[in-house]
Amino acid sequence: MAWMDTTVRAHLFPILQAVRELASCLLAADEPVMNYVIARAKLPGSAKQHIPWHQDMSYSLMAATRARERSEALPELSAHADRSLVLHVPLTDETTANGALMYAKGSHRDGLHPRFFQEAWRSPDGEPSGSELGGGFADGHEGVETLETRAGDVLAHTLFTHHGSHPNDSPGVRWHLEVGVQDASLTNHWGYHRPPLPAGLSRHELAQWLGDLAAMQQGLCASGAEPTACG
Repeated sequence: MAWMDTTVRAHLFPILQAVRELASCLLAADEPVMNYVIARAKLPGSAKQHIPWHQDMSYSLMAATRARERSEALPELSAHADRSLVLHVPLTDETTANGALMYAKGSHRDGLHPRFFQEAWRSPDGEPSGSELGGGFADGHEGVETLETRAGDVLAHTLFTHHGSHPNDSPGVRWHLEVGVQDASLTNHWGYHRPPLPAGLSRHELAQWLGDLAAMQQGLCASGAEPTACG
């Protein structure tokens, strides 16, 4: 989120206001909050930007639990996943050729795969690389479906859903917005400020939202949750 200047954030404001009702409905939450927002570009032919099969909970372990053993953490992880979602908002059309998302249907029912709960998960230095995490994880996936979308569509998945994306073999850049949303009553162990999704499009609400984003980023920096955003 660090690279987003005020102009970029203001352009994203109407999109986040538009998904508020969807997030509220899916989470059964009166006031859903945002725990992160990322604008991503998938460049053509870039192996580094190919996303292998994964579960988003692997990036939220420290927000969900302080337990170091998987067996102890599972109840907290399940409770966290029940009240959290990831919204994928295409900013350009997404096809198989330019890197559309693919999902393993029903995979969210199996909870967190052991591959994604490392014994030393609290140490960034000990975290396996993306290639180690993704290696072989696609083996045995059944019911895989690619979801081709148009700009302005919204895909929603849980933190336990097994998903990845096709490589971008097209000549163009694929852009999307990724928004993590939660029930405001959910405890986030990182403790940073999670702003509510904007309820309206007035200038007052825009100013409030920009201030909320600044407070969120300061909290991320202070907690160490997003060191790359802190300069």
